[in-house]
Amino acid sequence: MTELNEALGIGDKFVIDGVEYNAHIATLEELEKVSEKIDGLYLTDKGVYLNFIKLQGEVDDKARKERIKKLFELLKIIFPGVPVDKLKKMSRKEVARAADYFLIG
Repeated sequence: MTELNEALGIGDKFVIDGVEYNAHIATLEELEKVSEKIDGLYLTDKGVYLNFIKLQGEVDDKARKERIKKLFELLKIIFPGVPVDKLKKMSRKEVARAADYFLIG
């Protein structure tokens, strides 16, 4: 069944705010464009590095807010139709697992 789900673009199940959702698997077209959406979110072999703290040298919160916006743009692609207020309730580990599943499979 897993192979069929992957062929149909239906991914792993994630529980977000008590509701189960399937993660969307990236299409090749999405993978070509996703780098623009996640610039500033650092992917490592251990998952995704998300920095919500103002970095040394940043004089305002503009760059930090842009990183947060990019994270939610990525999550909205992974979980189409899930409201952002529900996505905000995901744990850091679940976000990293979902990003890894979407980008790498």
